[in-house]
Amino acid sequence: MNMPADHEQWRRERQQMEALPGRSSILGPRPTSLLVGFEWLTALALRLAGLWNRGRENARRVRLLDLDLPCPGLPTAFDGFSILHLSDLHVGNVAGLEAELAACLKGVRVDLAVLTGDYQTRGQPSATQTLEILSPVLQAYRATEGTIAVLGNHDSWQMAEEFRHHGVSTLVNDRLTLHRHGAEITVLGLDDVNRFFTPAAIEAFDTRVTGFTIVLAHTPDLATRAAHAGAALYLCGHTHGGQICLPGGKAVFTALDTHQHLAAGLWRLENMWGYTSRGVGTGLPPVRFNCPGEATLFRLRSSDT
Repeated sequence: MNMPADHEQWRRERQQMEALPGRSSILGPRPTSLLVGFEWLTALALRLAGLWNRGRENARRVRLLDLDLPCPGLPTAFDGFSILHLSDLHVGNVAGLEAELAACLKGVRVDLAVLTGDYQTRGQPSATQTLEILSPVLQAYRATEGTIAVLGNHDSWQMAEEFRHHGVSTLVNDRLTLHRHGAEITVLGLDDVNRFFTPAAIEAFDTRVTGFTIVLAHTPDLATRAAHAGAALYLCGHTHGGQICLPGGKAVFTALDTHQHLAAGLWRLENMWGYTSRGVGTGLPPVRFNCPGEATLFRLRSSDT
């Protein structure tokens, strides 16, 4: 499938940014070398403490959460509209996790599935291999309106094209409209702003959104802008909920540049609902503590019914 001309420009810019050693965040240039050191030290500390195997076993577990959201402004035709949200799958990091997720989602039927980034880890495995590994997961559930994806800071530009080849709509600072019985809702999908920030992500909000709009982003960094633009729902991930948390779920590290208070779970910002997924998979090291992996099923409820 050929990409539109504006996507060709995005592809060239993204390819150039992926070749750079640091990251272009919403706050400006940032190094990545410190994060690699943090990962290495964390893995060493867990091994020395005898917690490594427990952390890896925790990472193999995934739960399906079910949430009802009362949504003012949701057209009555979309009352009960269901959305399956998956984020941060990081395929291949945790042996057997994809099979566990596929079993968890088997037979799940929703109106729409959304994927909010980080299917790879530092661009690996290749986009083709990533989709091969993800295929059982994508086939496990049924989504009437299909699946929509956005990219994360670990994903290569090839993921957008590979998703499209597999029938998954990929939004890059772009939007699409869903129709039902004469009513409509809009889905706006953003490119990652943690490592691959460009003004195009901000410009996606230049025109105030109209009607009921769902924003898909990898991080919560643009949540305030989305709320000011009039979005109704903001779905994101990136943080893994902390991945390694203190008892009670307090994150030690969130990997966020802004909006640290929106690092996990359901939140409210002005008139907008938001949800930061704790993610399915893990980054490195591939362990979890006090922060189980999750897939989330939302049912949107109209306040007019």
